[in-house]
Amino acid sequence: MDKHKFIESGLMEQYVLGIAGPEERAEVERYIEEFPELRKQLDELSKGLEAYARAHTKTPPAHLRRKVLKAIKKEAGVPEQEDPIRLPARKSRPNWITTIAALMILGLTGICISMYLKQAESQEQIAVLSSQVQALQRDYQSLQRVDVQLKKQFAILKDIGTQHVQLQGSDLAPSAKAVVYWNENHQDAYLNVVDLPDAPHGHQYQVWADVNGKHLNMGLLEGARDTGVALFNLPYIEHSQGFVITLENKGGSPHPTVDKLFAKGNMY
Repeated sequence: MDKHKFIESGLMEQYVLGIAGPEERAEVERYIEEFPELRKQLDELSKGLEAYARAHTKTPPAHLRRKVLKAIKKEAGVPEQEDPIRLPARKSRPNWITTIAALMILGLTGICISMYLKQAESQEQIAVLSSQVQALQRDYQSLQRVDVQLKKQFAILKDIGTQHVQLQGSDLAPSAKAVVYWNENHQDAYLNVVDLPDAPHGHQYQVWADVNGKHLNMGLLEGARDTGVALFNLPYIEHSQGFVITLENKGGSPHPTVDKLFAKGNMY
């Protein structure tokens, strides 16, 4: 596991309490050796537990001590008539291991809960920030791609070798207009849809190149405006003499549907 998962595992708390097994202790010591900054955290945890235990440790009342001593003597088989064991009043404190251990566990529980809540809150904040950063990175990459495309389009549009082929509407759509920017030197082509009716449901517009009376597929009109790029990039097909736009079933067709021709234009 990585360092953060190790910190969240609770092994350091078990190590401080002395309840970690040999393998867990070895793992804690290995991580401390690998990440020296964890030793400081371990020391602070140990000091915090000790301070908590000292702050909440109380000398038990006399009657409770008598009951405990009586129970100990009974367990050990010491006769009742023997002189009771005299304990120094203030010279030393009784070693109430169970009490201290219980208080340490309670303190540890509180610390763990506090740490867990803080870590959960931090992890949630980190997750939100990470999601926002990833979204910004995707937007930035998308903008970079759009910028590259726009620069490329601009270079073709301002090139004096670029031909502007105007496509006029057919009887199906008299107002339809489009322009193909054709550059033989760069072997690049773009289509600008000036006016074209929305394709009905289940249909798409398809572009064709007229090469010696044969129409070759140049692709479907989709995706350009969705990416923020105004022009449709067309494949460069040598010896093209003109272009047509037809309405086809969604997904396109291997051959143009002549009776659904919406726009047409010739190179010369």
